[in-house]
Amino acid sequence: MVTMGLRKRNTFEKYGEVFYVTTSVVDLKHVFTNKKYYEILIFSLEFLKEKYNFRIIAYVLMPNHIHVIINFYEKPMVSEVMRDFKKYTSFKIRKLCEIEKRVEMLDYLRKNAENLSGQKFKLWDDRFDCLVITNEKTLRTKIEYIHNNPQKKGLVKNFINWLYSSARNYYCSSGKTLLEIDKEFLVSGGNS
Repeated sequence: MVTMGLRKRNTFEKYGEVFYVTTSVVDLKHVFTNKKYYEILIFSLEFLKEKYNFRIIAYVLMPNHIHVIINFYEKPMVSEVMRDFKKYTSFKIRKLCEIEKRVEMLDYLRKNAENLSGQKFKLWDDRFDCLVITNEKTLRTKIEYIHNNPQKKGLVKNFINWLYSSARNYYCSSGKTLLEIDKEFLVSGGNS
């Protein structure tokens, strides 16, 4: 259970909307099979965080989908973030598959793009799910869901052991994850 408290009850009004975003690989195929693939996802999120001026509150990167909770410092631009994320990661992951000679995966990516004008490879589903979080209870629920996802899917025996999640930031005093998050948003009511 997430142990956090919002000191300021008007956090959501004062600091804008918080978004719970999910996007999945076509047919939920397990594409991200090693550290190199996750590094591509992490690099893209870090880059986009600066480009679009948002904070990451929680995340999990799974073998076939991602969940991320974000809050923009200024104008919310979720669609632009997801467009750029999918474009960059699709290109880099295809290139990595070529280097690793993952012929079956390249065939899968090509097949996904059949009948799509101008596309030769397709990694991600076209759409993404986005929920606007407007209260602390929903925020806690979504953070707990994100952190428990790897254990629930049988990837680890204890969710703390999944490297590609913000769980250690919340549950371990010395925990630091591969992707920088802004846990202070939850503790200080949005101030970083």
